Amino acid sequence: MKDETAWMEWYKSYEKPVGQKEGTYVNFAHFISEISDQRAGRALKILDIGCGRGELMNYIHANNPHCELIGIDVTKELWKSQKEQESNFVCGDALILPFKDDSFDVIVFYDVLYHLVGQNRCSSVSNVANFFENIVRICKSDSYILFKEQSTLHKVHSQIIFWITKMSSILGMSLPVISIHEGIVVSFLTHHEIDHILSETSQKSIFKEKERDRNPGFVFRTLLPMMRYIALCRVIKKGGDSVNAKS
Repeated sequence: MKDETAWMEWYKSYEKPVGQKEGTYVNFAHFISEISDQRAGRALKILDIGCGRGELMNYIHANNPHCELIGIDVTKELWKSQKEQESNFVCGDALILPFKDDSFDVIVFYDVLYHLVGQNRCSSVSNVANFFENIVRICKSDSYILFKEQSTLHKVHSQIIFWITKMSSILGMSLPVISIHEGIVVSFLTHHEIDHILSETSQKSIFKEKERDRNPGFVFRTLLPMMRYIALCRVIKKGGDSVNAKS
């Protein structure tokens, strides 16, 4: 298995001159190919949480045609336009994840955490912690969690964004020019909070990278410092139960 430095160098070697999201999809697909190769090409069972229209699944399938792919998203309408998609789709809540224990070799997600919103920001952070505990439950022993998320530098920035989107939702406001959409409330974690949750759920982080998000498409990123949090975690379970071994 690659060490942290090797993973980081390998990850950067696959950076592509395409859009940020597409570049991440390419990187994720190559990561999974690497994991499959390390397991003598054994077909992996992969879950994409918050799969939307299945774009990430398409990239993964193109590079790993023998893997079993399952996508879960709360919005079934997005998937209806993908009838030609061979992968399986489950309509469900990311906080429930209706799968049996020890089901998946790899779990991936992209920009999901800030949608796990509670009544306030504190309960939103708790939702994310519960989300990771549930992920560990459905992971097989010696499996992987690969994700990329937006985060803030400071809690106060997260609070500002939470309450702006909360009030706009209550008032029925929609200001797409600054990425405020009616009925959509978001709650970003700081990168320190994500670090803490990962340590509490005892996942062995093979690598983590935090980088400044320079994408100008979201006005909050201009007004408030935003980060990109990229992580590959390895899940090792003791005796096949649902609790990770401390690393």
